[in-house]
Amino acid sequence: NTSLVISCKEKAYASQGCSTLASEAAIAVENANNFMKLEKSRERERESYLQTVLALAQTVDEKDTYTHGHLQEVTYLGMQMAKELEDSKEIQVDINKEELEVALKLHDVGKVGIPDRILHKTGKLNPEEWNIMKQHCEIGVRIVEPIIRFKRVGEIIKYHQEKYDGSGYPMGLKGDDIPIESRIIAVVDAYHAMVSDRPYRKGMSQKAAIQELKDGIGKQFDPLIVWVFIKAWEKGKIKRPKK
Repeated sequence: NTSLVISCKEKAYASQGCSTLASEAAIAVENANNFMKLEKSRERERESYLQTVLALAQTVDEKDTYTHGHLQEVTYLGMQMAKELEDSKEIQVDINKEELEVALKLHDVGKVGIPDRILHKTGKLNPEEWNIMKQHCEIGVRIVEPIIRFKRVGEIIKYHQEKYDGSGYPMGLKGDDIPIESRIIAVVDAYHAMVSDRPYRKGMSQKAAIQELKDGIGKQFDPLIVWVFIKAWEKGKIKRPKK
């Protein structure tokens, strides 16, 4: 009889244990489902914010008749550069193309915080105006920061005005301390600016712009990036604006 009582107790405990495990498992499944729903909701919010920021960047681009289309062209040139680097057997570099593409589209988004009187001034900026203009890199970072998965995009944007010899802004970074994506943007941004018309000057010829890139090697531009750009240009892989 005693053994029978013990056996019944054991069965009761086992039954209670199975019930507890089943309950804990059900809670775990519910928590996992809730977590997934929360993550999907956050991802939708992040995507919505990204689209808002991209629209903001496009607005900045479209505000100026003379630079309209700059973002599209610079993005195209930058991604062609990334492909050329990726396809090269002579060069081994690690480039996140998704981050580069977003940074290309958003590199000037910080200009939304620059007064129009400075942004659209046709003459040379005075020292005070220039100091305000230089803030667009860090303003851009603050705009992009809420997009957690693109944290590094903010760094690329922040440093796209750095120069290879350390004379750029905002931090005066030099050489390989500048993210390679920022160095790519520096070259394609400068090239497109040079071949584009401005209110105060006509755009350069493509050959003249290429020569300017060569002259800036080791000073404003990374020698490797300029070399790859020229190589791609000579192959006809880079769309050439009509001049």
